[in-house]
Amino acid sequence: MSRRGIHMKKVGITFLVSLLGTVLFYLVTSSMFNSFEALVLLGVIFIPFLLKDVIELKRKSNPDAQNAVVTDIQKYEHQEESNAEEDSSLDKYEELTRKLEEQLVNQEDEYMTFNSIVFQLAEGIQTQSVSAEDSSKGMNEMAAGINSIAEKTSLAASASTEAAKAANEGKVQMGELGEQMERIIQTFGGLGTTVEEFNEKSKEIGKIINDIRGIADQTNLLSLNASIEAARAGAEGKGFAVVAQEVGKLSKQSNEFAEQITILVSTIQNKAGNAQEAMDTSHEELNKGKQLVKESDSSFEGIMSSSQLVHGQIEEITAISQEMAAGSEQVAASMTEISNVANKSSEQFNELIPVVISQFDSTNMMVDSLKEMKAVGKNPHEEENSVKPA
Repeated sequence: MSRRGIHMKKVGITFLVSLLGTVLFYLVTSSMFNSFEALVLLGVIFIPFLLKDVIELKRKSNPDAQNAVVTDIQKYEHQEESNAEEDSSLDKYEELTRKLEEQLVNQEDEYMTFNSIVFQLAEGIQTQSVSAEDSSKGMNEMAAGINSIAEKTSLAASASTEAAKAANEGKVQMGELGEQMERIIQTFGGLGTTVEEFNEKSKEIGKIINDIRGIADQTNLLSLNASIEAARAGAEGKGFAVVAQEVGKLSKQSNEFAEQITILVSTIQNKAGNAQEAMDTSHEELNKGKQLVKESDSSFEGIMSSSQLVHGQIEEITAISQEMAAGSEQVAASMTEISNVANKSSEQFNELIPVVISQFDSTNMMVDSLKEMKAVGKNPHEEENSVKPA
């Protein structure tokens, strides 16, 4: 066999192995009919070379077949020297290698694009992994905050319940206070009437005292007249004169007692008037207090209604907070799972990058092999002329 044939066989075997690896990679990553077509074309070209080597090895293993092998080699060299057949084969060979080179150049560009995409995906997945971890931490912190809010709203709900209970008790107590003040007002009303009646009776007593004083004055005047008449009677009127003197003393004492009673009655009337004024003032204050009690009762009613409304809203907030806490925990768990998946994907992409680089190198080797094969195919006669038989 010629040196060119041996060299082309080596190059073809190397090229075919690289091509098979590349096609297998493409079959895994995408469906490329052009690459498969190139594989078929290369198989048509180079499989006979491989089969020929196997047949030659088999023939060499049999000593009886060595002459047949020599004959086959001579026939092959004779056919190879046929210019017409060689030109036709070389034309087909160059056409196939040209198409295949175009496919490989396109494939090389696709590898470069795919390599760039893989690196971008790896960077994006790494960024996504970091973002997922940050989001997971943030969701965990938010879940803790929501749990804290739920606990505080639960405490607020308890406090609101206690406030509503206290407001209800205050309303009951204010109702009782209102009833007591109503009774006090009624009592003060009766007492005021009594004081007013007492004041009127005091005035009547004053009038009676005045009448008594008038009677005492008249009695004193009669006593003086009796004394005068007794003096006129002489000795016979001495006894009557004594009686007249005693009546005068009694009249004078009655007048003094009437004066004292008048002073006491006047004092009592003043006290009664002051008491009446105080009763009137107290009655007004009690009425104001009664009105305040009514307003306080209304306020407690509003407090109770507001407390019940707030309690209901706090219970709703508590329930929503608990649901949000549960949802946040689920989201945090999902974000953690996403982070784990992103990390795993990042690791897989990192493992894929060397494979892509290796396939890219294999493609470059195939392109170089094709160029070498084309160079050998274009100068077959020069190489044949440079080869001399031993």
